[in-house]
Amino acid sequence: MKKSVARLLGGTRDRAARGGRCLMFLLLFANLFCHCFGAAADGKIDKATHDCKEIIHFFEKKYGIPQGLLAAIAAVESGRRLWAINMRRKSFYCRNLQEAMNVMSCAKGHPNVSIGYMQINWNVHKNSFKNLETAFTPYYNIKLAAQLLRKLYQRRGSWENAVRWYNPKNKKPNDLYLKHVKKFWTYEKAS
Repeated sequence: MKKSVARLLGGTRDRAARGGRCLMFLLLFANLFCHCFGAAADGKIDKATHDCKEIIHFFEKKYGIPQGLLAAIAAVESGRRLWAINMRRKSFYCRNLQEAMNVMSCAKGHPNVSIGYMQINWNVHKNSFKNLETAFTPYYNIKLAAQLLRKLYQRRGSWENAVRWYNPKNKKPNDLYLKHVKKFWTYEKAS
């Protein structure tokens, strides 16, 4: 192997070894860069991905949301479960999309059903999605949550107030909810 690398680089084995190490370093760095900053670097993200950390990072940057805040909300809302459903204060943690769709078929007519990774209220926001399956897709679920949070920030004047109103209690700001989110947000910022 070293001889073939030496021939390719037109030099000695030592130069080839240095060149090989340099090439490996560059490839490793490029892979790390793409993994950590891929979505932000090219401004695009695969809408079919289930890598919620990557999606969250993408939308936090896009909407100017403080780092880790969306992840903290997801931790409180769904426990970071993709197919989570909350209906009448009862949580359902489905194993896959089909199971979630089956649970939702029983939810018709219930006025307060929250779904997906960010627990979007289906009855309030169903017109924001092409269909129910799209609403469960992490990309679209997190995107709508980021848009809602950004609007709340603009309307309420601070990220803390935005969080209080993300999940209001009886149409009033929810201080207990903010307290829970802050616990996870501190952890997200540290990790």
